[in-house]
Amino acid sequence: MINIIQINKIAENLVNDVDHNYSIFPKSKNELIKLINTESSYKDSSTINFLPLNRLNSEKEKEDCLNIISEVIQTGSFTSGPYLNRIEKKLKAEYNAKHCIATSSGTDALTIALKSIDISYGDQVIVPPNSFAASENAIFLWELILYTST
Repeated sequence: MINIIQINKIAENLVNDVDHNYSIFPKSKNELIKLINTESSYKDSSTINFLPLNRLNSEKEKEDCLNIISEVIQTGSFTSGPYLNRIEKKLKAEYNAKHCIATSSGTDALTIALKSIDISYGDQVIVPPNSFAASENAIFLWELILYTST
């Protein structure tokens, strides 16, 4: 199983133009699918079940969500509109923040966060080893932006 630490090491080697060992990568699509389906961080190889989404919300919550989704689909306002403004205002008030920007992805949110704290090209950014790809993608994207703009 390849983990984020190994991926980061491979990326570091590529950047530093070091000899590469690609033997840890799957050789075919089927090998990759098998790796994904059998991947487990538990010693007993057990898997983590997804949350039973159909049981997490009440019938009223489900109905409210479906009504809002239906309205959004009818208006075509997927990335803007009244619901976006409402959620930004609610989050801003909830966290007593000066600003709130709703984004379409975690990568976008993290990229904005990196920009807001004045990260410069070559600065070290540390992420947890067990994270979603958005963490690394935002860093790689930001380094690309900084690299091409200097």
